[in-house]
Amino acid sequence: MYILTPHQKKALEYKHHISLSANAGSGKTFVLTKRYLQIVEKEEISLREVAAITFTEKAASELYKKITSEVEKILNSNLTQKKYEKWNRIRRELVSAHISTIHSFCVDILKQFPVEANIDANFTPIDTINSDELIELSIEDEIKKSFNDKVKSDDIKRIIRIVGSKFNLSNILTDIVKDRRKLPFINDLFSINIDETISNYSKKYIEYLEKIFANDILKIKDKIEFINELVLSKKNDNTFGVEIKNLLSKINSDRSTKENLITFKDIGGHLLTGSYEVKKRGYSQNILSEDNNDEIFFIEEFYSKLKNFNFEIDEAEINKKLADFTLSIAKTSQNCIDNYEQRKNEKGLLDYEDILLHTKKIISNPNVLDELSKKFKYIMIDEYQDTNEIQYSIFLPILDYLKKGNLFIVGDEKQSIYRFRDADLNIFNKTKEDIKELEGNDFLLSLPDSFRMSPAIAAFTNHVFQNIFINPNPLYNEVEYSELVCANDDDIEGKIELLITDKNETEEGKSEPELISKRIIKLISNDKWEIKEKDEKRTLQWQDISILCRKRKYFKELENTFIKYKIPYTIVGGQGFYQRQLIYDVHNYFSFLLNSKNNTALIGILRSPFFNVSDASLFEISLRKGDCYWDKLNDYSTKNIKVKKVVEQLKENLKLVSNSDYSFVLRKIISETPFISTLSSRINGKQEIANLNKLISITNNYSQNPFTTLYDYVEFLSSAINKISDEAQSNLSVESSAVKIMTLHQAKGLEYPAVFLYKCGEKEKFRSKNIIIDRELGILTKLPSDEGYFYEFTEPPLLSIYNVINERKEQAEMKRLLYVGVTRAKNYLFISAAKSKNYENSFLGSLIPSLNYNGNSNELKFTTKLNYLVTDGSNYKNIIKDIHLVIPVVQSVDDISEIIEINNESVKDDKEINPDTITDSQSEEIISATKIAVYSQCPQKYNFTYDLGLTKLYENYKRAISENPSEKGFEFTSKESNGDNDNNVFINNAYPADLKGKIIHRILQENINLSALEEYLNKVLIDSNVNNKAKNNFVDDIKNDLTFFYNSNIYSEINSSKDYKNEYEAYLKENDYYLFGIIDKIIFNENSITIIDYKTDNISEVQINDRIENYLPQLKFYSYIILKLFPSVNKINIKLIFVKHPNNVFSKSITKEDLNSFGLFLKKSVENTRIHNYSKNLKHCSKCLFTDLNGNCIKK
Repeated sequence: MYILTPHQKKALEYKHHISLSANAGSGKTFVLTKRYLQIVEKEEISLREVAAITFTEKAASELYKKITSEVEKILNSNLTQKKYEKWNRIRRELVSAHISTIHSFCVDILKQFPVEANIDANFTPIDTINSDELIELSIEDEIKKSFNDKVKSDDIKRIIRIVGSKFNLSNILTDIVKDRRKLPFINDLFSINIDETISNYSKKYIEYLEKIFANDILKIKDKIEFINELVLSKKNDNTFGVEIKNLLSKINSDRSTKENLITFKDIGGHLLTGSYEVKKRGYSQNILSEDNNDEIFFIEEFYSKLKNFNFEIDEAEINKKLADFTLSIAKTSQNCIDNYEQRKNEKGLLDYEDILLHTKKIISNPNVLDELSKKFKYIMIDEYQDTNEIQYSIFLPILDYLKKGNLFIVGDEKQSIYRFRDADLNIFNKTKEDIKELEGNDFLLSLPDSFRMSPAIAAFTNHVFQNIFINPNPLYNEVEYSELVCANDDDIEGKIELLITDKNETEEGKSEPELISKRIIKLISNDKWEIKEKDEKRTLQWQDISILCRKRKYFKELENTFIKYKIPYTIVGGQGFYQRQLIYDVHNYFSFLLNSKNNTALIGILRSPFFNVSDASLFEISLRKGDCYWDKLNDYSTKNIKVKKVVEQLKENLKLVSNSDYSFVLRKIISETPFISTLSSRINGKQEIANLNKLISITNNYSQNPFTTLYDYVEFLSSAINKISDEAQSNLSVESSAVKIMTLHQAKGLEYPAVFLYKCGEKEKFRSKNIIIDRELGILTKLPSDEGYFYEFTEPPLLSIYNVINERKEQAEMKRLLYVGVTRAKNYLFISAAKSKNYENSFLGSLIPSLNYNGNSNELKFTTKLNYLVTDGSNYKNIIKDIHLVIPVVQSVDDISEIIEINNESVKDDKEINPDTITDSQSEEIISATKIAVYSQCPQKYNFTYDLGLTKLYENYKRAISENPSEKGFEFTSKESNGDNDNNVFINNAYPADLKGKIIHRILQENINLSALEEYLNKVLIDSNVNNKAKNNFVDDIKNDLTFFYNSNIYSEINSSKDYKNEYEAYLKENDYYLFGIIDKIIFNENSITIIDYKTDNISEVQINDRIENYLPQLKFYSYIILKLFPSVNKINIKLIFVKHPNNVFSKSITKEDLNSFGLFLKKSVENTRIHNYSKNLKHCSKCLFTDLNGNCIKK
């Protein structure tokens, strides 16, 4: 049984506001889980009154999973009846618990208060592609208007001259629109009055000069005096020394900081070289020694900041230009924002930023705030070091700035690495101060004990980072180090190695990726180092190793080398999904199907794994007759059997794509070609197949959108390839047997037995944007010295301030990123770099002072003390031991040709040649309610629908042979079928038959009331190509059905329920397959659950009983899953509601016993579909699509 540490116990005190600083691997998620459960157990409150907020969806999912798991454990323990009932209620309420990201939390609030937020009650969160498109249109529109406006035209032209081009201006305005939350701060800081604004600039400049330099003035004077006296003691008439002494005499505390800094600038001219190093020639040569390194370092560090300031410019003049520019760009930006807002409002859209901004805005409404304060008694926020001002402005008011409710924040300042996402460490410190003011220091807690790292890793981390984080300055976001206490009891000491390549990385076999690859192979094949997993020791395997990179651009060189050495690997969350070759191949295929004269696309797919036609053959084809390559290919196919088969396939698909869903065509072209086998044979085959599955899923989802065509799909892929570079590749299971490659940011929150930190010698280049928007300093940019715009641009004083602070903040974050990387390692840490003379602004540069690495050592040794947390019976105690670390410096790996050969053989040996016929042995497939419903009607119909995909073909066939085809359709849930039957084809200028059902389901899902119905329908149908008369008839038809339904007794009954979910997705692992269903509405009662299924069939009352018989298996399927997911529930109430006939509701109660036989039917159905054993149900033929003109089954 796990024993809580003393620090963890204190963190569970939920009667007080608490700030918890948690070291890496200290079990903060465990504490969050325990605290959450303790609150809901001991306090008589609903789970809806507790909010647990995490940084990512993944973290929210993991926290929810851990809480659910703990609840299940408690329920399975020996409880009294009263406690069992309480925990059973808690389990039921978990379905609607607030365990989410900040954005999900805010979406819920906006859904609750749309009127107060002045937004569409049925708003849709917009994706990045559509958001970027609307922003681009808004900016283009505003720039065009400005050019055509006599008042604005001079302004916009002046801005363009300053920023360089219209293209640059568009990019700058795009950044401002996306980061628009900062604009109100700018308006608050700087007045519309130019003179006041200029005055504010000057005040801010002096204020920040004081913050940056005031404390160093006397220190730097002493350091320079000390060095200068040493020089003058050797030669008292040294020209530089005498002048420096004279200037130093002017420095005193009575002068302003700025005056002293101007004098120090003059001193620097005599003291330093052009590269800001203390002069040797003619000044300190043969005088200063290593004993003076501290003074030299302090002086050069001081001047590295001071060199940014130009005290000779006309400050008043440049500040006036900056004020003019600020007002102009702020006005233009606001106009773009207004334009963007209008475009979103017209479509009922909100972007990522809106969700937070609107929530912050309505929090200021007293009525909303009062209701939220009553609702949320406890707020727990994870990863608080990555929060920002706007989140502070949402949560703190809800708790009346800690006067109400309870706040628990947990994070680690040392792991704050999301400044580029606007994370603000000052918010953590500010909230700490709020808690301290109310609770005192006693509830500013920490979790120092790390259960992750072995003693060697913990000792190494403490040794280097207590120096790296020394003397923190909050102005630069620098943080104090908190020592790790080793609580790891794996009995593995751990190791650290430094991998240094001695050659230029381009030299064959000597590069940094080569060294890492060889070291990994030796690690797996020879070293046999041990790790501990589930209390058992075993040797390292591929999946235990992770390569962490600062930038994604390094992935490719690692991939290439791993492929060379046959090291299995996967890229975790790697971006560039749409830039993978397989996406290009699919895009080429569909581009050809769209236009057979697209030569580039055709040649691309012929060379691809779809057909694998050789370049020699492609050249031969190009010599044939024809106006385009497709004509040449047809001509060539008459004499080449292989190419003839290719042409036949392409012709078949060209015909098919005109009347079939493109998601179906995608699956077809993948299954009929060697595409999958080629991808899977690659060393990263699992990743490639996962990416392919992701593309199939994206295609299925895209095909669900009404009115999309093949042209739209090709345009979507083309746009994604060109514009979406940050789409993540598909994530493989973390257990997959492959080395993991990922960025350091992606590694946060993860741990691995062996970690390689890659490119640690690479220098970080800190670059500023063309235009800066800073909450404190305003809008900043370089400005022309005159009105000609052709001479040198001048840096305004506040921009110099920003650059100094920003560079130090970037350096501080780089050090925290290094800390995150080092602390991902449990047992073994490898730090790799290429040899360099200068490691400034690099990971290795930060480590060198603590390691005393001089570039020539073969090993590094040091001894340090480590605090251990060990168990003493049922308690813990701390003991301190000496740790002796020996770190090898590896520059090459011994000859591993034999090892590599073994590795290659092992890769080959896991494949066997089997001459037998391939049989399809399925597992882990998803079985939907729709599939089971179709199977229960007729197994052969299932075969036609899902195995052979004949639905659309026969629909078109029946439509062609009959002007009034009979209504044989059943309304099963198309969303569960991945679009198998989801084809919105417009026939005779009318809407597809199934569109009405989709729209009604969506209206009921979003609870749209009658008054908003017509507006909503017009918005949904805005892009259709149907004439107004057909459109109006369609809208009236839906309105009539829903008006009748909304006024019915059954609607009033189900709408009065408080605890419910619409479109509830239910998953269940059953044997070796998954059951999946989307329930229209699920209502949670005290001891039972009600399942509601809406049907929009266009039938008469006399047909209802017949339909119920067909739909009942679907409802039993849902009930089966729900009773398994909620074992404490004994009864399910099912209601089948026909929207057109709301007074004819089918209701039935189902118990566990009722579903025993259905479970057997389910199992048998899956077995039969796997072996393709399909019988006929001839009684269903009269209602089936797949019949001939005589009503007989087409299967003879």
